[in-house]
Amino acid sequence: MTDIPPGGFSATEVFLLHEIATLFDHRARVLVLDSHDLTYTEFLVLVGVRERPEASHTVITQIFGFSASAVSQKVSSLLRKGLLTQQRDAHNRRMVHLQLTDAGRTLLDEVYDKLAAGSSAVFDTLGERRAEFRAALIDLAAVLRAKTPELAG
Repeated sequence: MTDIPPGGFSATEVFLLHEIATLFDHRARVLVLDSHDLTYTEFLVLVGVRERPEASHTVITQIFGFSASAVSQKVSSLLRKGLLTQQRDAHNRRMVHLQLTDAGRTLLDEVYDKLAAGSSAVFDTLGERRAEFRAALIDLAAVLRAKTPELAG
């Protein structure tokens, strides 16, 4: 591994983070999402709606950096599949809130369980370092959210 430059990431660290995320994304698609007729982007939209009670098209766009048209397309697909509902805000008719349906929650629970089972074996290889690794990931996510408010939702 290359030395870390003062005040920054090394190219190797940035590459490794990207590679790990890409590999997890691929495993998610192959092992779980394809069997549920769900694209990875649709899965992320569902997760965003689950994790953000104030979820709207705009919030999902900000969280994931997707274009507004991509979010609109995926939301439409998830509405047709019966996994999401949308409701206009009573105070701002232009604001549309997104919510999971019972079927959406059930599907997301199933997908999470399968992803957790598939990922657990990977994280188990860290042994006693797993908790420290998780804490470091949480810290990194918090720092990146603070430094990237336009994507923090």
